[in-house]
Amino acid sequence: MGKGEESIRLSTRERRALQGIARSGESAGRSGVRATIVLMSAEGSSAKTIARVLGLGLRTVRRTRQRWRTDGLEGLDDAWRSGRPATADAKYLALMRQVVRTDPRKLGYCFAHWTAPRLAAYLQERTGIHLCDDWVRLLLKAQGFVWRRTKLTIRNLQDPRKKRSRSGASGDYRGKANALEPRSSCGTETGFALISCP
Repeated sequence: MGKGEESIRLSTRERRALQGIARSGESAGRSGVRATIVLMSAEGSSAKTIARVLGLGLRTVRRTRQRWRTDGLEGLDDAWRSGRPATADAKYLALMRQVVRTDPRKLGYCFAHWTAPRLAAYLQERTGIHLCDDWVRLLLKAQGFVWRRTKLTIRNLQDPRKKRSRSGASGDYRGKANALEPRSSCGTETGFALISCP
């Protein structure tokens, strides 16, 4: 032990618990390193020796020892960190849900489907919050929207009466059901947002 350093004494139960945490390796993360610091301290190693052997800063070793003295095993866990506040607030998400269900042509655009870059640009214009299109895709997925590639079709140009009479003659039940379902301009069922790639 170095000059002015208090020794750490461990009970048998504490030593076993610390050894279990230290042996768990990668899964324990920083808690495993902290457990090793406490075990080495209990064996009489100085803070400088522990820092050199484990490749840590002297301050980290001393702070870990202090946390052990005040909090025991709970002191080995990572402390809660607030993190950065979310950029996309509730207002942004509400607008995103509303816009993604809206046909872009109704908002004055010449395209029929939202892409993530187009949606990100529109939302930035409306809210002033800049998010990259990959992040917008993740937010859409988290909100329950499913992305799929747009398929070009001419279903919306076909005469429904002729189509119904053709499918009725062949007895194709699938054709009958499809003829009665509401369709969007790209031939897919309406009722969910269609997001296409750029």
